[in-house]
Amino acid sequence: MTAWTGPSDTDAVRVLRVSSSEEAVRAWEEIELACFSDPWSPGMIGEALASPAALTLFAFCGERAVGLVSAVCAADECDITDVAVLPAYRRRGIAAALLRELFTRLRAGGTRHVYLEVRESNAPAIALYRSFAFSPCGRRKRYYTAPEEDAVVMRLDLSGDTTR
Repeated sequence: MTAWTGPSDTDAVRVLRVSSSEEAVRAWEEIELACFSDPWSPGMIGEALASPAALTLFAFCGERAVGLVSAVCAADECDITDVAVLPAYRRRGIAAALLRELFTRLRAGGTRHVYLEVRESNAPAIALYRSFAFSPCGRRKRYYTAPEEDAVVMRLDLSGDTTR
């Protein structure tokens, strides 16, 4: 677990790995619905939480889940499938803290390469990922819907990274 107080917070935020439960599915669904135009279904969320290949971390402010990161791993590679923070809790360092904890756990498990897709118009997310030394390595045409948009594929080399 990682705990910290953000620059504009008075409440400590904790980053924890959660197990599959109805409560975890509901918390993830709340975050999805608040953050994405095409959110994951409860069934997709339940499958991700139950997968032995997945690692999901939640950020909590008090008892409330306010953000999450999820990745699916195979061999020495992981694909970040979801990064989200409730709008009222953004710009407080929560996404960065989630990513730092994820990378710590991935390194400990032997992961060398991390990939993700991000909407090409999501400049704040791209800037965050670049700050962790992710670099663009491809594009997926019409990857996103609602609205339709290309994804930028980004890659991070954890074996020699300079993440903050």
